[in-house]
Amino acid sequence: MNAILDLNKERGADTPIKIHKEKTVCCCCCASGPIVFNLDIPRSGFVPGEGVDIAAKIQNGSKRTVKSVKVTLQQNVVFKAGGQTKEDSHEMAKAEKVDNPLEPGDTDEWNAKLLQIPAVPPTNLGGCKLIDVHYELKVSWTPHGLFFTVL
Repeated sequence: MNAILDLNKERGADTPIKIHKEKTVCCCCCASGPIVFNLDIPRSGFVPGEGVDIAAKIQNGSKRTVKSVKVTLQQNVVFKAGGQTKEDSHEMAKAEKVDNPLEPGDTDEWNAKLLQIPAVPPTNLGGCKLIDVHYELKVSWTPHGLFFTVL
């Protein structure tokens, strides 16, 4: 049974999240400008049922159209028993922008896009040393056509 977790007592729960990702899209041997994504979330601690306000900006400096942009909440669980470890990951929630493709040279902004937090166990399982639960935000986008990315 999980103990009740009080976010007011959790260190760092009120720390804002800032994510900056930048990738260059290539086809064969010709690289174009980067696709740049910046995401801001007002704090890092949330409770199940709460909506997360996402402020994001994506700049398409590439020569490709960006078909979709996605922010995903991923649950990562590590099970430990008998000297062995098993890891498991699940997509718990996502906010996706697919309505208007982002053409080369364009910029788009999200304001107050909600990512709904589902009923999930907290990261602190109250002294349990057999299961570690962590959550992370992942950002991804899909350019149109055949491509690969350069880090």
